[in-house]
Amino acid sequence: MIEILIADDQGMIRTLLSGICNGADDMRVVGQVPTGEAAIELVHAKRPHVALVDVKLPGISGLEVTRRLHRQMPQTHVIVLTAMDSANIAARAFAAGAKGFLTKQAVVHELVRTIRKVHTGRCYIDAGLAQKIAIEQLRQGVTSVDQLSDREVDVLLLMLRGLTAAEISDTLSLAGKTVEHHR
Repeated sequence: MIEILIADDQGMIRTLLSGICNGADDMRVVGQVPTGEAAIELVHAKRPHVALVDVKLPGISGLEVTRRLHRQMPQTHVIVLTAMDSANIAARAFAAGAKGFLTKQAVVHELVRTIRKVHTGRCYIDAGLAQKIAIEQLRQGVTSVDQLSDREVDVLLLMLRGLTAAEISDTLSLAGKTVEHHR
């Protein structure tokens, strides 16, 4: 059973997220809180597998909550939720230690799948936002991918599909250290 904590300042959103999660056979919400401080306290008390954390929380921001949980409770994987589909916020969330990033517009369709993926240690970003980021980089002429070897591109593409290093190693018939080097 995947245990989940929800941190969002809006009660209606917490109720909606809770209903979606509790509706899945393999998930159970163990707590809901409206502030960043309460989220940190409850994660320490309940030790959930996954924490859904809104970016905009009163008091400590969702990004700071993510940063602290990543340092203090690394076994709890954080999925950052936001109403803003900003590449900058997504980058900051992952830099803070988030394992997943979803816009609230995508939550209903992707939430359960994302929780399951993040619970297994994989990373996930909202598909629509990932596409926006890629298109924007192409428009700006970002060509850093051109500097990668063919094997590095293979590894990158499998990482983008959410495969772990071990799965990439199996898929490409490479040693784990070789995959890590290419990453």
